[in-house]
Amino acid sequence: MSPLKPGETIRPPVKQYLKDSIALGIPRALAKRMYNNLGTQETWLNEKYVVLVYRDSQIPPDMNPNQMKDLVWLSIRRQDRGHLIDWRDLQAIKNQLLGTEAEAVQLFPSQHRVVDTSNQFHLFGFSSKEKQFPFGFPVGAVTDKEFINTKQRAL
Repeated sequence: MSPLKPGETIRPPVKQYLKDSIALGIPRALAKRMYNNLGTQETWLNEKYVVLVYRDSQIPPDMNPNQMKDLVWLSIRRQDRGHLIDWRDLQAIKNQLLGTEAEAVQLFPSQHRVVDTSNQFHLFGFSSKEKQFPFGFPVGAVTDKEFINTKQRAL
């Protein structure tokens, strides 16, 4: 995967965006806020991915009700709009845009909070390397060799 480069966001026509959002059950006021927020974020891309980066106040209040500081939302999709993204690619995107020592998570929400409208993935993390989640492995381990009863592909 080649490094991401800054790009531009292409905004869809407002009427179509609102119509499609409302048809999905998104309240009109929220759909308008979401549309107005398009273009305020950073856009990064390469031959394989498009990543929209929302930082702090760019994240809608509904998505950060506690106003957590240094919160970053990475909205990631493949250029071809296909499904499945390689974990190592997600890690490389996180490393490039947030830093190698920053942490991010992909949330698998309760069913009533699921948003599944496109082949898009969302990571939520921190721009500060001092902030870490209170869960996860205490130390890392990376290999491309067989380990006990596993298989791994080459790095």
